[in-house]
Amino acid sequence: ESSLKKAVDRGILSNMQKVGDSTMSKDQAAIVPLSRSRSVESTQTRAKPKIPSAPRDLSPEARKKFRSTIKIMLEVGTYEPTDIDQVALYAETWLTWRTATDKIRDTDGIHIAGNGRVTRSPYIPIAEKASVALRQIAKELGLTPASRSRIEKKTEKKADEWNQL
Repeated sequence: ESSLKKAVDRGILSNMQKVGDSTMSKDQAAIVPLSRSRSVESTQTRAKPKIPSAPRDLSPEARKKFRSTIKIMLEVGTYEPTDIDQVALYAETWLTWRTATDKIRDTDGIHIAGNGRVTRSPYIPIAEKASVALRQIAKELGLTPASRSRIEKKTEKKADEWNQL
C-alpha cells in the first residue's frame, strides 16, 4: 500500500479525496486534491465571523472606523482576531489624520501668530506623520491593493504546493 494512500486513510491529508470508478479496487483508486470550487463552497457555507466590539477607550468616530475596517478585512479575507489592537491603532491614527486635515482645511493651511506673523499650520506635520503611519498599518493589515496581492500570491503558492502532491 502506498504511503500517500496510508496518509489519506489515516486522515493526515484531509484536503485530499479518493476518486475512482466502481471497477477499480480500493488500492487502485486515484488520489487527487480537492478542487478549488469545492473548497470555496465549504467556506461560503460557514457563518461569517462576528465583528468584534471596538475597544472602549476609542472615541466614537474611531469606533466607527474600527468597525468599518474590520468589515473590509472580513470581506477581503485578511482579518485575524489577533489584529484587533492593530485595527484600533489604525482607527485612532485615522482620526488623528482626519482631525488634522480638517483643521488644515478650515485655516487654509496657515497659522497667524499673535504678532500677526503668518506661518504654516502646525497641523500639517501632524497630518503628514499620521498619513505615513496609516499607510504602514494599512500594509500590515492587508488593506492596500499591493499588500492584498502579496497575500494572494502566498496563498496561491501554498495551494500549488498541495496540488503538486
